[in-house]
Amino acid sequence: MNIFLINDGVQGHLNQSTALCEQLCKELSQKYELISIHDDLPSLNSEDKNYFIGAGNKVHKKLLEIKKRYSDAFVIAILRPSFFMSKFDLILAPNHDFIFKKVPKNCITYEGALCKTSLKETDNDIHLIALGGANKNVFFSKEILLKNIEYLSLIFQKKHLYIANSRRTSMEIWNAIKSQYENVQNINLLDINSTNTNEFNKIMRNASKRFITPDSFNLIFESLSTSGKTYILQTAINKKMRSFFLLNKHKVVVDKLIEEKKAGFVYADISLGIKNMLHKLIEPVMGHEPFAEVEKVVYQIKRFF
Repeated sequence: MNIFLINDGVQGHLNQSTALCEQLCKELSQKYELISIHDDLPSLNSEDKNYFIGAGNKVHKKLLEIKKRYSDAFVIAILRPSFFMSKFDLILAPNHDFIFKKVPKNCITYEGALCKTSLKETDNDIHLIALGGANKNVFFSKEILLKNIEYLSLIFQKKHLYIANSRRTSMEIWNAIKSQYENVQNINLLDINSTNTNEFNKIMRNASKRFITPDSFNLIFESLSTSGKTYILQTAINKKMRSFFLLNKHKVVVDKLIEEKKAGFVYADISLGIKNMLHKLIEPVMGHEPFAEVEKVVYQIKRFF
């Protein structure tokens, strides 16, 4: 048996694919090989069963090319393909991809994202604020976001607070954060350009409270798969209290996490006017167990190997 993970260079795709392959190979006592989407395929033995796994549209296209070239290859698409879904042997996709669509017979769904589960005990003195950036679905108000961060910095003055940006965080917002917090003793700034992924992941696993902007969908579920508490950090205010998103599947999912208290919520209440803004922190339910979606999925797909 050979298991190949095809990487398109997108970190979010690689994280989910790696989480699946590592858990799968652990269960099967096998190893997998990571290959770039741009590399030639290794030589395949016709007597072996060959499995190809990967996430993202470019990888999905590559998987179908492999299937056409090697008819006995077993191809597994992570995330819902946007084309020819029936041609994949197996599809693993988040259930929010099918809110308004029928789940095909060759598809197994999961909640949110495939992430490594961490039951490691967290450090009550470490908290993390993780920032994404505005996109077509998520509004970012510099004033609201900075006020919410200021609120957290004040109530957690006795904690070691990390604030991390991402490639999507605007320089305007990050420069404002640096100007305000760069010399604050209990606050560490994690710049994406000088912080490696392993360092960030270690801090996230250690943090007992993690505040994440709602655009960072995969990171929210990575946090929910880790011990400790996850909070959605409000980035803008519309007419409704939690109007982070336009009407789309992301709003449905994030609002559900808050309503079911799987995630907490940090927001600014402007019912008395913007000048009389009140900040509030809603706690998630106590004793929430980390998500274990990758283990659930592997349990279901082992029969194909």
